[in-house]
Amino acid sequence: MSESSPSTTYLVRDPELRLVMVAGPDATAFLDAQGMTPLESGAENDCITCAFADNKGRVIAVATAWRRGESWQLILPGDQAQWLVEHLLRYRFRSRCDIEVLAECDVMAVLGDGAGEALSMAGGPVPESGHAQGDEVLSAVALADDRYLVTGTKSTVNAVADALETECETADRAYWRGACMQAGEVAVYDATRGRFLPQMLNLDEADVIGWYKGCYPGQEIIARLQHRGQVKKRLLLIARPLEVAIGERIDVEDIIVEVVDHGVLEDGRAVTQVVAPYPFDPALEKLRLSL
Repeated sequence: MSESSPSTTYLVRDPELRLVMVAGPDATAFLDAQGMTPLESGAENDCITCAFADNKGRVIAVATAWRRGESWQLILPGDQAQWLVEHLLRYRFRSRCDIEVLAECDVMAVLGDGAGEALSMAGGPVPESGHAQGDEVLSAVALADDRYLVTGTKSTVNAVADALETECETADRAYWRGACMQAGEVAVYDATRGRFLPQMLNLDEADVIGWYKGCYPGQEIIARLQHRGQVKKRLLLIARPLEVAIGERIDVEDIIVEVVDHGVLEDGRAVTQVVAPYPFDPALEKLRLSL
């Protein structure tokens, strides 16, 4: 990200995200039964953070999702997309739905002050916050804090990105992740898949878990921890760069934490998302980034 530009609107052409589609008359019921997030009550084009767990209650995927007719679109990290498709296909049985990575589609991100206006000027749809708008050729999802994900055919997304470059400063994926972490969101990658209970990733506090929905993999363990147990680890965003790979354990202030994600904030500060023993030690609290 350039320090010379006064722009506060940023274009991330490749946030390393991919689009998965689950489509068919049973798509909603099937996804609702596989994930911990209630989907059947959601309205069309509502943007939902949905999560999936294994039989041990450990989180295996987190996605940004919305419904268009009988089709669900899920955006998640590229190293997770094909894995999630194969995982869901193992449980499809007689459910009438197709599940695939849309390889012909691209995903880009636009964020910051003026992001909506810039996207509109570039010919893209501008939905209200928490909603999606568009079609198979070009769609946009509006997240909190002036962040948009734009997806569609490669040629259309590239054309909109080219138009946006005249209005926006370009930034890399680390800046997108920093903004998402600052908004309290979490991503699961290949290195962290199946490592953490949803409460350890603060998904309970983000209202991602449906406590009164039907059965899903890992439900009993997740519910028991919520109502009878004690959450001994929690997600924490600290204002310190940790030069280790995602999924690695590292000593911070004599406390072992597990690295979940890295990012960069608009002011240039490097931040790291970690899972740490909870309640947090005062030494870690001093490093906590105020949201």
